[in-house]
Amino acid sequence: MDEDKYGPYGGQVNCLVKNGNDLLAGSVAGVFYSSNEGEVWSHVLEVDTTFDLELHGSTIIAGTTAGIVLSNNGGMTWTPSNSGLPNGVVLSVESHNGNLWAGTRQSVFKSNDNGMTWLPSFFRNRFRRIPVC
Repeated sequence: MDEDKYGPYGGQVNCLVKNGNDLLAGSVAGVFYSSNEGEVWSHVLEVDTTFDLELHGSTIIAGTTAGIVLSNNGGMTWTPSNSGLPNGVVLSVESHNGNLWAGTRQSVFKSNDNGMTWLPSFFRNRFRRIPVC
């Protein structure tokens, strides 16, 4: 993969999250990691697109074309966590009051167990579009 076109060196970056002294960038090629303020980047998650990143305690949550992916070690390894989510894209993630929220093309979903399982937050098809920012 030519990371100059797809990563933080010149490709589209959709989101950034700071975790202590580390920086993670969500891009059209997945997630990239830097421990030196963006001087050097490592490709740590390969998915088609990462739309959003969120820090929830010590867990990093990525909303991607593969759904939700979690990292409990600063972004070095990732685990899918899509129980209860529809197959497909998660466009946005948010952490609030100990809960996680995921915005998909179908609805908004909530997790109260650190992203292990997800439940619909609204009745399906009640809203045509819900911007989650």
